Amino acid sequence: KSIVYDVKIPLAFVHVAKQPNEKYMLIIKSQAPSDFTVRIYDRWNNEVMQKSESVAADFGLVYNLSGLSGPFTFQVTNSTGNVEVVEW
Repeated sequence: KSIVYDVKIPLAFVHVAKQPNEKYMLIIKSQAPSDFTVRIYDRWNNEVMQKSESVAADFGLVYNLSGLSGPFTFQVTNSTGNVEVVEW
């Protein structure tokens, strides 16, 4: 008998960093070009923003969520259906 180990490397690294004044920086580092859909939800799980992005390798964008009620949930889905969720 043999054991085969299959190390799953994530297709993308997703990180959200809170900035001053209710701004949030989303960073996506992708191993291969892919389309991503970014959805942001408020504290009541209402979708407050949706945006599609094409990422070749690295991507970053600051979202201004002032005037909205946090905490927030960022849901990032790639073109193959993999989902990453980050809560702030």
